[in-house]
Amino acid sequence: MKYSVKDASARAHNIYESDNQVVTHLNLKSGESIPSHDSNMSVVVVIYEGQVIFTEKDKEYTIKSGDIIKLEPEVSHSLKALDDSKLMVIKSDLK
Repeated sequence: MKYSVKDASARAHNIYESDNQVVTHLNLKSGESIPSHDSNMSVVVVIYEGQVIFTEKDKEYTIKSGDIIKLEPEVSHSLKALDDSKLMVIKSDLK
């Protein structure tokens, strides 16, 4: 089975969804942010273009193309794009 980004210009587009996993392609314009939120699933964020400030709890990290972030369920996090950025967000229920 093969999935691809259908609309690369949309801010967020789910590429794959099942009962225990969601894969989302995320486009952020420079200066755009996503407010603090959490997920009931484990999260892996892969940035493949641009640069983003990723805040987890009270710690800030600048992530860039090629970086990967892993979060446990229920961990608050937010993002702010420093450049036009593209990310893949993979949420999985690993129970």
